Amino acid sequence: MKTLYIIGNGFDIHHGINSKFSDYHKWLEENDNSIDETLCAIYDTCSCEWWNNFEQSLSDISLDYIYKTSSENTPVYGSDCFSDADNHRASVQVELDMQNLLDSIKQSMESWINGLSKANKEKLRLEDKDHSFFITFNYTKTLEEVYNIPKCQICHIHGCVNEGDLTVGHGKTSEEIYNMLKGKEKLPPKGLTDAVLEEWMDCFTDDLTIQNVIEASSAYVGKMRKKVEDIIVLHHKMFETFKNVEKIYILGFSFSPIDLPYMEEILKYINKDKVIWVVSSYSSHDNRAISDFINKNSLDNRLWRIIKMETLNECKELKIDFKM
Repeated sequence: MKTLYIIGNGFDIHHGINSKFSDYHKWLEENDNSIDETLCAIYDTCSCEWWNNFEQSLSDISLDYIYKTSSENTPVYGSDCFSDADNHRASVQVELDMQNLLDSIKQSMESWINGLSKANKEKLRLEDKDHSFFITFNYTKTLEEVYNIPKCQICHIHGCVNEGDLTVGHGKTSEEIYNMLKGKEKLPPKGLTDAVLEEWMDCFTDDLTIQNVIEASSAYVGKMRKKVEDIIVLHHKMFETFKNVEKIYILGFSFSPIDLPYMEEILKYINKDKVIWVVSSYSSHDNRAISDFINKNSLDNRLWRIIKMETLNECKELKIDFKM
């Protein structure tokens, strides 16, 4: 095996499949509004950017949620009804809000993916596809169904629809989330009246209930972390087979920080001084991400060619003129 393909979501999008996370959001609004409402309550999901960066956004819990949960569950110590359990009420509420959220997301994504339209654009010309290996970050079966690639040549690194658990999540640890929340400026929720704002300012200054909510939220959101290091260990034998790779095609891959450890693992086994890279780019943001990866890993940019994906169909065999 001398050719390796890295396939990202841009590959499916290029084929006319509505597989963006913003499309998943639209599906939730129409088919499973309860999950959408839970996400909206815990995160600031109003922006398109939040959904475009869905996995990364799962670590960025909303301060409004922190303060609202704290405010609604602050113990009234002078009350005749007060008990020790009241000190834990806020943490319990966080548990109720987040319980099984990740499992619900995975199940709904499975339903959404099963309902996606099939590829409706011309196939790309894939070089030597019968003797190549494919690592795909997509949950779909586009490689199998459109290109007839055998399963033995494909690794669905984050799982595949209808074939077990899907791997979804962000890249931060509970400790990182906790430090991020503690380090943020304590801003009041939006839309408070002057009277309520004054009350808020009196209540929320290093409040113990807020501390409990931050700790509980960090712990539960931390459970949504994508354990990339474990996945790499699981597939260590696959990575070892890449020592003879001569060319790597990267198609529709966004170079997201969450997924970069896989690329860095590949670099451990290939001959970095000789392997040719052909990488698709859709935007200037993609160009910057590719350039950052090359520079960070001290790679020879003369061995890289950045293309538009449709370029693969412009000639029978892609000739790459590298000026050494």
